[in-house]
Amino acid sequence: MDHAGRPIENACTRFGKSFPPSPLHKDLNKESDEGSMKSSITIALSMVCWLTNAQAQMTVVAETEIRNLENERFHAMEKSDVVTLDRILSDDLIYTHANGLRQSKFDVIGVLSSSDMKYESIKPYDIRVRVYNDTAIVAGRASIKIKAHGEEESFEICYLDVYAKQEARWQMIAWQSSRLPTLPSPLERNAT
Repeated sequence: MDHAGRPIENACTRFGKSFPPSPLHKDLNKESDEGSMKSSITIALSMVCWLTNAQAQMTVVAETEIRNLENERFHAMEKSDVVTLDRILSDDLIYTHANGLRQSKFDVIGVLSSSDMKYESIKPYDIRVRVYNDTAIVAGRASIKIKAHGEEESFEICYLDVYAKQEARWQMIAWQSSRLPTLPSPLERNAT
């Protein structure tokens, strides 16, 4: 058989006479079948490797997009940039603050556009991003400084953030944060 699966002609079949194939002819067909099988396996393995590599590259690209969106979102919160937040936050956002207060996208944007509360600074760190197809999970920590009703407050949080790819773009769909306990400074620890 040739590479297309047709029987290999020999001189006897070409001129209309039928003779049994020689042992050499059988060996040629066997080698052709083995070569075809090896080629198929090589092609299949190459495709698997290519697809795996393409998936890994897509994951790296998605992780970079999410990290960039997180930085953009934190910066927009500091600047009360409601236009940027409107683009990044999903309409069905569930935003749970460290004190347990749960808000929608419109609640979050409403508070930031008022003068009641302002994020003076948000400094995220220890950020980990995991992408699962069209969902991304972000776990991190942040140092927060806010000004609410004229009073400043600083604290540390850990958070879990979820993004989903909606209409070909990433949007934040959930946020949950918890305050980290305030540790005494080394000076305060030594005073006791």
